Parts: sequence; C-alpha cells; structure tokens
Amino acid sequence: MLRNKQEKLADILLGEAVLALLSGAAHVSTTALLEQLQAMAAAEKDAEIKSACKFAISEVRRYLAAGRTQAVLNDSDCDTVIHVLNNDGPADGTRRH
Repeated sequence: MLRNKQEKLADILLGEAVLALLSGAAHVSTTALLEQLQAMAAAEKDAEIKSACKFAISEVRRYLAAGRTQAVLNDSDCDTVIHVLNNDGPADGTRRH
C-alpha cells in the first residue's frame, strides 16, 4: 500500500506519543493518547509536523468510531446466540464425568 509522507509522519508521532505516556508512567488509554497528541500539536512550530499530529488525532478518533460501530453490531446480534454451556447439564439427564 502506498502511503504519503503525512501518514508516515503521523505513525511516527503516534509512536512518540505512546512512548511519552509510557516514560511518564502515565495511564495509557485512547483518551491519554489523544491528549498527548493534542499537546504535541499545540507545542509544535513546524506546520508539517503540526498537520501530521492533527492527522494522527483524526485517525485515532476514526478508529474509535469504527470500534463503537462494531460494538453496536455485536450487541445487536446477541439474540441469535445459542447458549450451549449452561447449568442444566445434558439434555438426557446423564453425566459426562
């Protein structure tokens, strides 16, 4: 897959943000990652790096939104699940062990 310079730089900045969280013994979460990226973007003077930080922020948010959509889809399918393991035991009343 072809990736442009901004995407590559955004990946590097994501890594730097995670390393900053880990080295600071901070709690690592998507919220903390977004806050770290926003702080990095605010402190950055170079327009290209600032733009890559904002791109990384949008990618994390897009990833989170996709995860929420998937969770909603999984929750809506719960009525179609057949529960095989339950406390009733075998249907014929025999024991397996």
